[in-house]
Amino acid sequence: MQTDCVRIVRFGGPEVLEPGRAQVGQPGPGEVLVRHTGIGVNFVDVYHRIGQLHGDGPTPPFVPGVQANGVVEEVGAGVEGFAPGDRVTHANVGIGSYIGHRVLPAERLIRIPDALGDDLVAASYLRGLTCHYLLKRLYVVKPGDTVLVHAAAGGVGQLMVQWARRLGATVIGTVGSDAKAEFVRSLGCDHAIVYTRQDFVEEVRRITDGEGVPVVYDSVGADTFMGSLD
Repeated sequence: MQTDCVRIVRFGGPEVLEPGRAQVGQPGPGEVLVRHTGIGVNFVDVYHRIGQLHGDGPTPPFVPGVQANGVVEEVGAGVEGFAPGDRVTHANVGIGSYIGHRVLPAERLIRIPDALGDDLVAASYLRGLTCHYLLKRLYVVKPGDTVLVHAAAGGVGQLMVQWARRLGATVIGTVGSDAKAEFVRSLGCDHAIVYTRQDFVEEVRRITDGEGVPVVYDSVGADTFMGSLD
């Protein structure tokens, strides 16, 4: 069958995204055909679009995207636990989610609860997985902890702030402007540091009375890495 898609025809800005059509096959054993109703847009998609991942990324032309959700339309032989009409989501099953229909391995799908809308799932699923790993596995945040979240106003940062607060932590967040500082405070961030005019290392030491923090969540990288170690 033919389905709508978005292709990246060359590396570059948003203008290299072009609508198109793609051929989608029938689901084989252990696979399902999903009609996408929500497609997640994640920052890694930008890396793929501009070619920043070099040898580890795809080469144009290709269909980008690593996350989407939708409705099961067909199931292949041997598939158990899913049936046509089920709402499901998936992430990191290879690049190619900017597409109307997709054949996927059933073992990589998760059923969506009825209470969650398509837009919410598309906007939060991969970010939610990231936050769960960081808060519950990489370092288990406990009541009374103080944590530092860089880029607290970003997609992952917003979830991190709220989730860490729900776990009983005191949250320090870094942001790039006063407007973003006000925004993250509205999410529950206890201390917002505007790193463009404040030294976040000194501010964290001041806030924690020199003790520092047991964990730093850094999605920025080069500009904050060494300071985070301090």
